[in-house]
Amino acid sequence: MSADHKHILVISHRRSGTHLTIDAIRNNFLPFKTSELLVFDRLLPGASEPLTTNSLELGLTQNNMVLKAHLLPGSELSDAGSTPELQLADKLLGDLPKIYVYRDGRDTMVSLFDYLKAFHKPSMQLSFKEFLRTNNHFGPERFGHMNRVAFWNHHVSSWMNKSGNILFLSFEELVNDYTTALKKMVSFIDLPVNGDIIDVRLKPKNLFRKLLDKVSSLGRKNEIQRTQVLFNKGSIGRYKSYFDEEDLEFFNAHGGELLNRLGYD
Repeated sequence: MSADHKHILVISHRRSGTHLTIDAIRNNFLPFKTSELLVFDRLLPGASEPLTTNSLELGLTQNNMVLKAHLLPGSELSDAGSTPELQLADKLLGDLPKIYVYRDGRDTMVSLFDYLKAFHKPSMQLSFKEFLRTNNHFGPERFGHMNRVAFWNHHVSSWMNKSGNILFLSFEELVNDYTTALKKMVSFIDLPVNGDIIDVRLKPKNLFRKLLDKVSSLGRKNEIQRTQVLFNKGSIGRYKSYFDEEDLEFFNAHGGELLNRLGYD
């Protein structure tokens, strides 16, 4: 990797604000303005669009890169064996500065439920109550016995217990106190914001609003660059319309302690 380029790894449990964080970085820090977004998980065996060491190393040498990952710290790499790709991944996980973004686990479950129902056949026929209690299907097979809440708990806790060059940032802070969240990233990335702060917070998924935004951005120098796909409003507290008392008890049994540790009610 060239010392002339900066790279950063954004990690999260799925549906926790990954793309919102990535877009905040790409739109507000000049070295990443036109950076390539690379899905780090593509180094793992079985990836639908596998990534080679040569292509990644070439990209890291020639460009500033924002890398996205949903990996657990180290476990997926050790479970997958040893290949040149995994050796490089292990090195980068140790070397690169990392931002871990987390979210209220109850809202994470709701967002994951809506997201998977769009394309994941096993989830399409499930009620939310059933979905919450189904086994996780992400990551190594040895985590497949965990229910959705237990895996969220494990993912966030595993990274929270890691030390090193990591900034922990909440989705709620990005949404509610965007400027403060950016200031934290300024200190961590060690780069100034490029001019005026560009606000990339999610807007309602409304066709008229999208059209208005597009028209107002024509000819504008700082048009927002987005990576977000299939987002669902980025709402906070939306879980209240999904969870009943029984679901809340189930969540608390498997993730309540972490929820309190993170500062959620």
